[in-house]
Amino acid sequence: KMIDKGYRNIYVPHAVLYHHESKSRGVENTGEKQLRFQQEIQKMKQRWKHLIDKDPCYNPHLTRQQEDFSLRIKTNVEVSVSLYEKDPEIVECSIDVPKPGVEKDISSICIGGWVVGKTSPPVTVELIVAGKIIKEIPANLHRPDVGEIHPEIPEAKYCGFWGELEVLEFAPEMKISLEVILQDGSHVRLGMVNLKCPSLI
Repeated sequence: KMIDKGYRNIYVPHAVLYHHESKSRGVENTGEKQLRFQQEIQKMKQRWKHLIDKDPCYNPHLTRQQEDFSLRIKTNVEVSVSLYEKDPEIVECSIDVPKPGVEKDISSICIGGWVVGKTSPPVTVELIVAGKIIKEIPANLHRPDVGEIHPEIPEAKYCGFWGELEVLEFAPEMKISLEVILQDGSHVRLGMVNLKCPSLI
């Protein structure tokens, strides 16, 4: 009722706020925790999708991904993706997103896929630009589809990675190299993602 009347910030002195901790509170460093965390996210989106997509109390021109309330810039992004020659340390890998082509009217882009190690499971995928690591992504997301492809490797069902970059982080153009760190400390180059925003050049 208060939102319908146009109120946005309301002080109510007698209100008591209860904070119920998430079961997955803490570092999601195992496949089991990652799966539980994904289930919690799915349930939250199912219940609150109408507010997440269009929060009446949040400025639509500000970012929803970063914590600094920076501007949310929407533009078209040209995408190209390529894989490096397969390293003997890995069985197989894939960059599932982004897809090659043009992503239209977006404010952020996801980079995700999976990698199966031959003798050592993946731990982290690094996003590297001009020799500098700009983001580190855990590589233990639940991927039952990959587990079915490689049933001979038990760790294969927890080999996914998923990260997100805002347009402001890579505009107007960026070449991102993906490199996985395996549990034994090995570094393996996976592929390259090229992003370009023609309207911001």
